[in-house]
Amino acid sequence: KVLWFQQNLDPECKKCSPRDVEVLVSNYLARFNEELEQIRLKHSIGDRKNRQHASREDIIKLTVKREIEEYNTCGIEIPNILDPVQFDLLKTWNGELRYLQNFKLRRFS
Repeated sequence: KVLWFQQNLDPECKKCSPRDVEVLVSNYLARFNEELEQIRLKHSIGDRKNRQHASREDIIKLTVKREIEEYNTCGIEIPNILDPVQFDLLKTWNGELRYLQNFKLRRFS
């Protein structure tokens, strides 16, 4: 999750506003929409009665449902990118797991 947010930060941005966080979280929750649409398209082609990508589709739907529920109830936990120090830390993070402990997480809803 942290890596997704790092990869989707605007490289030109020097600090993050609450509106930026809202857009990022919205994009995060919609990150599987394109893949689900491709699966639906494959199901609609021909007269297929079986679901070829059923397990992947079910996992995606379950994940999205859980994350949306989390967002709507207690909020989704991500690095506190409103804090300039944490924002810079996330932008410069090289993806190593040992540095995950340096991030201060915050719930956004």
